[in-house]
Amino acid sequence: IQLKQGVLGIKVKIMMPYDPTGKEGGSTVKQSDVVTVYEPKEETALSVPPKTGYAQNIQQQPEQVQVPQQQAPVVAQQPLPVQ
Repeated sequence: IQLKQGVLGIKVKIMMPYDPTGKEGGSTVKQSDVVTVYEPKEETALSVPPKTGYAQNIQQQPEQVQVPQQQAPVVAQQPLPVQ
């Protein structure tokens, strides 16, 4: 059955008709053939504010951390020996 909030699986079992005496092998308990589908309840908002600490605030600019730049080591250049 397809509902507003998804799909519901229903198991159907075909039974013999109602038999109050139980001699015919049918059900001794009268069962209804009507299935009632109720509308889902409206969701209410929580009265307690949510806890903070794990969420990131998207509207704030992230802090920029300045990383000191590393300088390349200075190697003294020596003239190559002439052969």
